Amino acid sequence: MEKSLERYKHQLIVLGNGFDLAQGLRTGYADYFRDKYGDSPSMDSMDNAWDMVLFDRKLHNHSEWANVEHAIREQVTECEALARVRKGLDNPNVLDTSNLLGTYIAKRMASMIDEVQTVGFLQSSINHKNTVYLRFMRKELTLFEHSLHSYLKKIVEQSQNDDPWQYTVSSDGLYESIAGMPAFSDASVLEKHHNTILTFNYTSPFQRRDEGYFPGLDSVRFIHGSLAQGDIIIGIDALEQGPRGQRALIDDEDVIPFTKTFRTLESTSHYDAFSDVFNDEPPDCIKFFGHSLSEADYSYFQSIFDHVGLYGGTTALMFLYRPDARYDGSDLYLKVTKLINRYGDTLDNKDHGKNLLHKLILENRLSIKRVY
Repeated sequence: MEKSLERYKHQLIVLGNGFDLAQGLRTGYADYFRDKYGDSPSMDSMDNAWDMVLFDRKLHNHSEWANVEHAIREQVTECEALARVRKGLDNPNVLDTSNLLGTYIAKRMASMIDEVQTVGFLQSSINHKNTVYLRFMRKELTLFEHSLHSYLKKIVEQSQNDDPWQYTVSSDGLYESIAGMPAFSDASVLEKHHNTILTFNYTSPFQRRDEGYFPGLDSVRFIHGSLAQGDIIIGIDALEQGPRGQRALIDDEDVIPFTKTFRTLESTSHYDAFSDVFNDEPPDCIKFFGHSLSEADYSYFQSIFDHVGLYGGTTALMFLYRPDARYDGSDLYLKVTKLINRYGDTLDNKDHGKNLLHKLILENRLSIKRVY
């Protein structure tokens, strides 16, 4: 056991929403939506356009209706989505049941933007209508973020009211299990580690690490803000998939403000940069837990892998999961394969890129493991 842990004294631990879900916190977007609107939601009851988008996806039985990042990308980049809203804007005061979402977004726009109800706007170009719509949806995204922030803050406070220590204690236990992998370890062993958490969550159970909890944890970095910082960021990846599979930066000036990179740049809050996460040397191991490995965060993974020189380096990657009623981990093998192969496509040496997954496995630097 000690030999295994000796290899991983310096670790970067990447956390996603699965970490909070494992603590029993209802932090999913579906949880937010259900808490806000109950079991019988309606478009008329919704106070921002992005809630309407989620509800429309739910009505159409979308398998990932609560995937907000996917919903944003679809709603601001796909021609069909833009066309539905433009159709609604032709007559925003008339309900079109065949175009429910487009109608309700247009109705909300008309109530907030005087120009929408003018003849000049109706006769304006498609590009102008798209621009007005996208700028409106960007403002609505801030409302959505504030609403989500209030919900997350409420459920964390409820958890602390029920038991002030439960969230900290259970998070500490899961952290120790993650940090101690692939072997079981106790706090005395972990205290010798130098670990950093890079979290995509907005919640933070780590404040009490100076009180004996979270041994070996040197620092925590919040990628998209936190409840404590006062505002949070939701957005899409700055890279988009081209028609032939190639990836390029989004260059539409009306879409760029929806990207996480732009949102971080314009934010007035101090978001934690992760340029100092690795210090002078790359970590011995990067562990991922509770993250969907979604396309929306690919740019961050690419930056991390570039920083450690994944192909020629020695850093190991460990993808961890804890099965529960919501998740059994069975999809992780395919997700990891796609993530590594996609990163391999970015390497200058294309032969290295094609061989990256095989090389990591042969060198015992890639593993998928269950956390107990």
